[in-house]
Amino acid sequence: MAAVEVYNAVYRLLAADAEILGLLELSPASSNIEKAKKIVKRKKPPNLTTLIPIIAFYTLPGARDGENKEVYVAPFTFDIYTNDDVDKAQRIAKRIIQMFDGKLPQVNETATLEAMFVTEHESETNQVNTYCYSVGIDFAVVVDKARLK
Repeated sequence: MAAVEVYNAVYRLLAADAEILGLLELSPASSNIEKAKKIVKRKKPPNLTTLIPIIAFYTLPGARDGENKEVYVAPFTFDIYTNDDVDKAQRIAKRIIQMFDGKLPQVNETATLEAMFVTEHESETNQVNTYCYSVGIDFAVVVDKARLK
């Protein structure tokens, strides 16, 4: 449940960031549908080749912290796809890292303790003329036991 709440919060933060929107060829005035087509909450975005540049983000299996069972660590991957534009993909990655690394993002759904940059790397893609660069961010969140009931 904690990861689902982080999904929604991360999407809202990305969709509200003017720099991210500009790099995705959108603006703050773009419709929610246009933003949702370019900032996708799933590992394999539909219609990838017609919508790039695009950010597809998803969570990997997380776990409760070994020392503090009230904390859940949700590792997220952000795959950034472009039309072979390495520079643009890496600029988007840099902005994502700036937005989250060491930060305490303000979210309504859950109490985020900390976001931490973990990794970045070029990723394989089976799409012709498509470049993918990936960023890993871990989100540590408080498990709200009342919401789990």
